[in-house]
Amino acid sequence: MRHSFAKAGACVLALGLLGVPAMADHHEGHAQQESQGMPEMSPEMQAMMAAWEKAGTPGEQHKQLAAMAGDYTATVKMWMGPGEPTVSEADVKREMILDGRVLSESYQGNMMGRPFVGHGMLGYDNARGKYWSTWNDNMSTGIMTSWGAWDEAKKAIVFDGEVSNPMEPGTTMKNRGIARHNDDGTETFEMWEPHGPGGEMVRTMEITLKKK
Repeated sequence: MRHSFAKAGACVLALGLLGVPAMADHHEGHAQQESQGMPEMSPEMQAMMAAWEKAGTPGEQHKQLAAMAGDYTATVKMWMGPGEPTVSEADVKREMILDGRVLSESYQGNMMGRPFVGHGMLGYDNARGKYWSTWNDNMSTGIMTSWGAWDEAKKAIVFDGEVSNPMEPGTTMKNRGIARHNDDGTETFEMWEPHGPGGEMVRTMEITLKKK
């Protein structure tokens, strides 16, 4: 197991330091290895590097993420209990980073009468075949992580996530996010969290994003 992990790590380093183009031409790559005094890669190592290259190459899902870059106005509804939600506004800036692999999001608004600043990242893992997201903000020292997939019935990406539970240190709380593109050009993101002894999922937040 340790040997396999070491080889995988070597592949990552080789891809980053030598560059993928060096392995595109089989003969040129071998000549370069010999001139540098490097041993020739085994078929197993070549296959492993090819797999890493495929997993690390942006695809159609990443193009879709890139289309979401830009500046947005956000309308935020929050339900602290039964009844009408509180409503606030926020500004959101999105940009692609890491050579088109990850959508980075900066958020500035208010929550419960206090300035609220957050940062999220959204990507797609080719190897796992799932979307992933992270979120952290100025009201927490932790991070929320989520994995999601397209739900045809909901016409949305449904994320299952978890975040640290401050009421029970050392444990986490589950949550669910639903991200949807609407026909009017806006986006909505709903947050659902467990509530009550039975842990029934209830909607606690809805964010509507409109590109400026």
